[in-house]
Amino acid sequence: MSKLAVVTGGTGFIGWNLCERLRDCGFIVRAVVRPTSDNPLPDGVERVDARLRADEMQPSLEGAQVVYHLAGLTRASSYEQFLRINAEGARQTAIAAQRAGTFMLAVSSQAAAGPGTPAAPAREKDEPRPVSLYGQSKLAGEAAVRQIAELRWAIIRPPAVYGPRDRDFLTLFRMA
Repeated sequence: MSKLAVVTGGTGFIGWNLCERLRDCGFIVRAVVRPTSDNPLPDGVERVDARLRADEMQPSLEGAQVVYHLAGLTRASSYEQFLRINAEGARQTAIAAQRAGTFMLAVSSQAAAGPGTPAAPAREKDEPRPVSLYGQSKLAGEAAVRQIAELRWAIIRPPAVYGPRDRDFLTLFRMA
C-alpha cells in the first residue's frame, strides 16, 4: 500500500519539485492549493482546493503520514500580509495536522534566523535575529507551529534555493 504525503504550496518552485520527488518515490501525493489558483501541478499529483484554514485542509490530511508545509509568501505588500500567510497559515496547517494525527514538516527559511558573517556564522542555537519582514513572518510561523499541543513536527530552514523553474534567481543570473 502506498503512503500518502500532503504538500501545501505544491504549485510553487520548491513544492513542485517536492511533489515530483515524492511521486517518483512511490507516494500518493495530494497538494493543497488555494482555490483561486489556476497554477498547474505535476502529473499524477492530486489537487485539493482549500485555503490555509484548518477546517478546510483537515479532510485532505486524513490518512496522510506527513504534511509538508511549503505554502508561503516571499514578497508581500505589507507585514500583515506576510503574517496572514506565513505565520497564520503555518498555525492553521499545524492545527489541521494535529487533528488528523499527521506529522508536519514546516519549511521555514534561513531568513528566520537572520544573517551571520564569515567570522561568526549563524548557528541553530543562536537567538534568531531576522532582518526582513519576510524573515520575521517565517519566525512567527515557526513559533505558531511549536505552540500546537500534541503535534508531531519538525522545522527546517533552507537557505536560498534555486534551480529549474525558479524565477526569483533568474533575474540575478541574467544581470550577472
